[in-house]
Amino acid sequence: MVLDVVIIGGSFAGLSAAMTLGRSLLRVACIDGGQPCNRFATSSHNSIAFDGENPIEALEKAREKVKKYSTVKLYQDEVVGVQKEGGFFDISTKQSGTLQARKLIFAAGIKDKIEETGIGNLSKFWGKTAIHCPYCHGYEIRDRPVALYYQNPKFVSEMVKVVYNWNKDLVILTNGVTLDLENKVELEKLNIKVVTEPIDRLEGVGAQLEKVVFSNGSSIAVGGLYLMPPTNVNANGILTSLGVELENNFVKVDGMFKTNVPGVFASGDCTTPIRSVTTAMYQGMMAGTVCSKEVFTANWSQESRSE
Repeated sequence: MVLDVVIIGGSFAGLSAAMTLGRSLLRVACIDGGQPCNRFATSSHNSIAFDGENPIEALEKAREKVKKYSTVKLYQDEVVGVQKEGGFFDISTKQSGTLQARKLIFAAGIKDKIEETGIGNLSKFWGKTAIHCPYCHGYEIRDRPVALYYQNPKFVSEMVKVVYNWNKDLVILTNGVTLDLENKVELEKLNIKVVTEPIDRLEGVGAQLEKVVFSNGSSIAVGGLYLMPPTNVNANGILTSLGVELENNFVKVDGMFKTNVPGVFASGDCTTPIRSVTTAMYQGMMAGTVCSKEVFTANWSQESRSE
């Protein structure tokens, strides 16, 4: 049986697309490997539906809601290859064989390459008190001394203004790199120091960060660290094999979440640096909506021409 749509990735973007398509009476498979990037966090925030909930538990609730749509099937599996043959996509999986679909939605997210930062013990605190976004977790570490470590000087100059809303006791870390910051005078007036020593490791109790230790043995006391590790789009090899364009290490989509390859859509963290449950759900819903309209139009054309 040829499915209408296969979705690669079953976190919040993929499930939102699946729900939209299921409610559109289309035959859908949603394939997920069970490794969402927010699995390190203990709670998800800034989402009306899930604020304060454990993201894994919230994701399971979302799966249960999608399962009630009989035309949607969820697979716990990994996609190992995709080929386009005769207008259809052949999706090969590790355990579930090969599925065939008319349309494809990528919602596989990204992987944070924590190990590439070279910061010891970062994984222990990542998603809890070592975070990437103040809008997601800034409220939880408000009024604590915090450090910022971003490698782009312009981004540092902008983010320090944002984080200052939650944390007045700030220090900027450069990890051994000289940054030409735009607002040095303002930083000095607000007593925001810049530490250039290379970072060796993080220390703390449980998931609570307490100290940044530098390579020279010195340290600073902090209750949180803002940073953005290098990332990689999941299923990158499959995207490349299909000829899907990437831009700044994200899948390039237009305003309708279409890629440059006809019939291939993308949504969620793999398309944008703005990472949040709310954004992912919106993009998944929109990708599902636009994708469904393409299927409806093709069905209409075929049936209206048939004898």
